[in-house]
Amino acid sequence: MRIRLSARFEKELRALDGVQRERVQRALRQFLLEPRHPSLHFEKLRGHEGLYSLRYTRGDRIFLRATSEADLFEAQRLGPHDLYDRIK
Repeated sequence: MRIRLSARFEKELRALDGVQRERVQRALRQFLLEPRHPSLHFEKLRGHEGLYSLRYTRGDRIFLRATSEADLFEAQRLGPHDLYDRIK
């Protein structure tokens, strides 16, 4: 499993405080080691082709898009669970 970070994701990550940034990084490391770990709540989002989310806090998610490469996801956004309604 591999993850590529989009420019927007990197910008949103830099805007987080240190504690939140560490939570995001911890979730991404866990995803690379064990994508189906229960704490991540990894799921495909309905109504969005190739879009997935994983949890880094109770109410916040990392939004990933599947790429044409089988083992590569692109981290696109960070934010509250309902952010996926605004992602195109």
